[in-house]
Amino acid sequence: MEQRRVGNIVITDDGLLELDGTHIVRRVSRADFRGGDIVVGRICKHPYLLTLISLALIALGSYTTKGVIVWVQYGGRHYASLITMILLIPGGVWLLWEAWRRSPMILANTVNGTVSFEFKGQASEQDLTALQQAARERGFELRRRG
Repeated sequence: MEQRRVGNIVITDDGLLELDGTHIVRRVSRADFRGGDIVVGRICKHPYLLTLISLALIALGSYTTKGVIVWVQYGGRHYASLITMILLIPGGVWLLWEAWRRSPMILANTVNGTVSFEFKGQASEQDLTALQQAARERGFELRRRG
């Protein structure tokens, strides 16, 4: 039987693959596969730590912004490195978004533990149903949770 691709997840007769373009990010072979669930969950493994880091970046960027505003109003010496530190604000916001982002994913139980496969982009209900059907046709039982 040929392989079936749904989004960035590929199901073959030999196993499950997660692709990033043409590069294989994760792989679970048929021999290692013990079962799996399709869930919608947080992608980040350590959201609280990433939240603290992102808030520190936002605070440092905001503190620098205050100094730049005073410099613009009253003049004086400026330092390019301080002005560029304002870019910490959008970086911190992006990290905060990544810490709490939720996405459909497959949690595959293997002999070595749990492996998570993340859907990239938008995954509709039809995509998830097609993935579940394709997996079932190839002997991989994926249950829908949540």
